[in-house]
Amino acid sequence: MNNRILLRKICSIYASDTHFATMIFPFVIRQIGEKAKIVTILEKDETEKIEKILENIGLKTAMKRKIKNIDWGKTNIKKIRKSFKKLEENIVKKVNTDVIVLGNKQFIKKVNDVIDLWFKNNIEEVEAAKIKMNIINCFSFYDNKEIYSILNSHDYILKTYGIEKLAPEELLKAN
Repeated sequence: MNNRILLRKICSIYASDTHFATMIFPFVIRQIGEKAKIVTILEKDETEKIEKILENIGLKTAMKRKIKNIDWGKTNIKKIRKSFKKLEENIVKKVNTDVIVLGNKQFIKKVNDVIDLWFKNNIEEVEAAKIKMNIINCFSFYDNKEIYSILNSHDYILKTYGIEKLAPEELLKAN
Protein backbone atom coordinates (compact mmCIF):
# COMPACT_ATOMS: atom_id res chain seq x y z
CA MET A 1 0.00 0.00 0.00
CA ASN A 2 1.22 3.50 -0.73
CA ASN A 3 1.53 6.23 1.89
CA ARG A 4 -1.38 8.26 0.53
CA ILE A 5 -4.25 8.77 2.97
CA LEU A 6 -7.28 7.07 1.43
CA LEU A 7 -9.69 7.31 4.36
CA ARG A 8 -9.84 10.19 6.82
CA LYS A 9 -12.04 10.13 9.89
CA ILE A 10 -13.05 13.64 10.80
CA CYS A 11 -15.10 14.75 13.79
CA SER A 12 -17.42 17.69 14.01
CA ILE A 13 -18.93 18.88 17.24
CA TYR A 14 -21.98 21.10 17.04
CA ALA A 15 -24.24 22.83 19.58
CA SER A 16 -27.50 23.14 17.59
CA ASP A 17 -29.06 22.39 14.21
CA THR A 18 -28.09 25.86 13.02
CA HIS A 19 -24.53 25.38 14.24
CA PHE A 20 -24.40 21.98 12.46
CA ALA A 21 -25.46 23.66 9.21
CA THR A 22 -22.92 26.47 9.56
CA MET A 23 -20.21 23.85 10.12
CA ILE A 24 -21.19 21.44 7.37
CA PHE A 25 -22.45 23.77 4.59
CA PRO A 26 -19.08 25.41 3.78
CA PHE A 27 -17.50 21.96 3.61
CA VAL A 28 -20.35 20.58 1.45
CA ILE A 29 -20.16 23.60 -0.88
CA ARG A 30 -16.37 23.12 -1.31
CA GLN A 31 -16.78 19.41 -1.95
CA ILE A 32 -19.56 19.97 -4.49
CA GLY A 33 -17.24 22.46 -6.22
CA GLU A 34 -14.54 19.79 -6.32
CA LYS A 35 -17.03 17.30 -7.82
CA ALA A 36 -16.94 15.02 -4.78
CA LYS A 37 -20.06 13.02 -3.93
CA ILE A 38 -21.80 13.40 -0.59
CA VAL A 39 -23.40 10.38 1.10
CA THR A 40 -25.29 10.74 4.38
CA ILE A 41 -25.96 8.20 7.09
CA LEU A 42 -28.24 9.88 9.61
CA GLU A 43 -29.89 8.60 12.77
CA LYS A 44 -32.92 10.84 12.25
CA ASP A 45 -34.46 12.79 9.39
CA GLU A 46 -32.77 16.18 8.99
CA THR A 47 -34.50 17.22 5.74
CA GLU A 48 -36.90 19.76 7.22
CA LYS A 49 -34.22 21.40 9.37
CA ILE A 50 -31.74 21.61 6.47
CA GLU A 51 -34.35 23.11 4.13
CA LYS A 52 -35.40 25.69 6.75
CA ILE A 53 -31.80 26.76 7.30
CA LEU A 54 -31.19 26.91 3.53
CA GLU A 55 -34.13 29.32 3.17
CA ASN A 56 -32.38 31.79 5.46
CA ILE A 57 -28.84 31.80 4.13
CA GLY A 58 -27.40 33.70 1.21
CA LEU A 59 -26.54 31.03 -1.31
CA LYS A 60 -27.25 30.96 -5.02
CA THR A 61 -30.37 29.00 -5.94
CA ALA A 62 -28.34 26.40 -7.87
CA MET A 63 -26.18 25.65 -4.81
CA LYS A 64 -29.21 25.48 -2.52
CA ARG A 65 -30.75 22.97 -4.92
CA LYS A 66 -27.58 20.85 -4.90
CA ILE A 67 -27.55 20.81 -1.09
CA LYS A 68 -31.28 19.96 -0.98
CA ASN A 69 -30.65 17.10 -3.42
CA ILE A 70 -28.40 15.41 -0.86
CA ASP A 71 -30.43 12.76 0.98
CA TRP A 72 -30.87 14.29 4.44
CA GLY A 73 -33.44 11.63 5.42
CA LYS A 74 -33.21 9.11 8.21
CA THR A 75 -31.12 6.05 7.42
CA ASN A 76 -32.95 2.75 7.32
CA ILE A 77 -31.84 -0.59 5.89
CA LYS A 78 -32.91 0.41 2.37
CA LYS A 79 -30.92 3.67 2.56
CA ILE A 80 -27.84 1.99 4.03
CA ARG A 81 -27.79 -0.45 1.10
CA LYS A 82 -28.21 2.46 -1.30
CA SER A 83 -25.39 4.37 0.45
CA PHE A 84 -22.91 1.52 0.11
CA LYS A 85 -23.96 0.98 -3.51
CA LYS A 86 -23.16 4.69 -4.09
CA LEU A 87 -19.75 4.22 -2.49
CA GLU A 88 -19.03 1.33 -4.85
CA GLU A 89 -20.26 3.34 -7.86
CA ASN A 90 -18.01 6.23 -6.84
CA ILE A 91 -15.01 3.91 -6.84
CA VAL A 92 -15.82 2.81 -10.39
CA LYS A 93 -16.33 6.45 -11.45
CA LYS A 94 -13.14 7.44 -9.59
CA VAL A 95 -14.93 10.11 -7.58
CA ASN A 96 -13.88 11.29 -4.12
CA THR A 97 -16.61 10.68 -1.57
CA ASP A 98 -17.59 12.28 1.72
CA VAL A 99 -19.79 10.36 4.13
CA ILE A 100 -21.60 12.50 6.70
CA VAL A 101 -22.57 10.47 9.76
CA LEU A 102 -24.89 12.21 12.22
CA GLY A 103 -26.35 10.72 15.37
CA ASN A 104 -25.60 9.75 18.93
CA LYS A 105 -22.23 8.28 19.87
CA GLN A 106 -23.46 4.67 19.72
CA PHE A 107 -25.03 5.17 16.27
CA ILE A 108 -21.84 6.78 14.95
CA LYS A 109 -19.69 3.95 16.36
CA LYS A 110 -21.85 1.26 14.73
CA VAL A 111 -21.85 3.08 11.39
CA ASN A 112 -18.06 3.52 11.55
CA ASP A 113 -17.61 -0.19 12.32
CA VAL A 114 -19.59 -1.05 9.16
CA ILE A 115 -17.69 1.53 7.09
CA ASP A 116 -14.35 0.18 8.37
CA LEU A 117 -15.32 -3.35 7.35
CA TRP A 118 -16.56 -2.15 3.95
CA PHE A 119 -13.37 -0.15 3.42
CA LYS A 120 -11.17 -3.10 4.42
CA ASN A 121 -12.99 -5.26 1.84
CA ASN A 122 -12.64 -2.57 -0.86
CA ILE A 123 -9.19 -1.12 -0.14
CA GLU A 124 -7.62 -2.47 -3.33
CA GLU A 125 -10.34 -0.92 -5.49
CA VAL A 126 -10.05 2.42 -3.67
CA GLU A 127 -6.26 2.40 -4.10
CA ALA A 128 -6.56 1.50 -7.79
CA ALA A 129 -9.11 4.28 -8.36
CA LYS A 130 -6.80 6.77 -6.60
CA ILE A 131 -9.68 8.35 -4.71
CA LYS A 132 -10.06 9.45 -1.13
CA MET A 133 -12.91 9.18 1.30
CA ASN A 134 -13.75 11.40 4.23
CA ILE A 135 -15.96 10.14 7.03
CA ILE A 136 -17.34 13.16 8.88
CA ASN A 137 -18.68 12.03 12.26
CA CYS A 138 -20.99 14.76 13.60
CA PHE A 139 -21.52 14.75 17.36
CA SER A 140 -23.91 16.94 19.32
CA PHE A 141 -22.11 18.72 22.15
CA TYR A 142 -25.14 18.23 24.39
CA ASP A 143 -25.44 14.49 23.73
CA ASN A 144 -21.72 13.79 24.09
CA LYS A 145 -20.12 15.04 27.27
CA GLU A 146 -16.88 13.16 26.55
CA ILE A 147 -15.51 15.62 23.97
CA TYR A 148 -11.86 14.68 24.58
CA SER A 149 -12.74 11.02 23.99
CA ILE A 150 -14.23 12.02 20.62
CA LEU A 151 -11.16 14.11 19.76
CA ASN A 152 -8.86 11.24 20.76
CA SER A 153 -10.62 8.88 18.37
CA HIS A 154 -10.13 11.18 15.34
CA ASP A 155 -7.10 12.69 13.65
CA TYR A 156 -9.00 15.60 12.09
CA ILE A 157 -11.74 18.04 13.06
CA LEU A 158 -14.14 19.94 10.82
CA LYS A 159 -14.34 23.60 11.66
CA THR A 160 -16.26 26.34 9.87
CA TYR A 161 -13.23 27.22 7.75
CA GLY A 162 -12.35 23.62 6.88
CA ILE A 163 -10.66 20.44 8.02
CA GLU A 164 -7.82 20.76 10.49
CA LYS A 165 -5.42 18.09 11.72
CA LEU A 166 -5.67 17.72 15.47
CA ALA A 167 -2.40 18.58 17.19
CA PRO A 168 -1.05 15.97 19.66
CA GLU A 169 -1.08 18.54 22.46
CA GLU A 170 -4.87 18.98 22.00
CA LEU A 171 -5.30 15.26 22.45
CA LEU A 172 -3.12 15.19 25.57
CA LYS A 173 -5.56 17.49 27.36
CA ALA A 174 -7.88 14.50 27.77
CA ASN A 175 -5.34 12.53 29.83
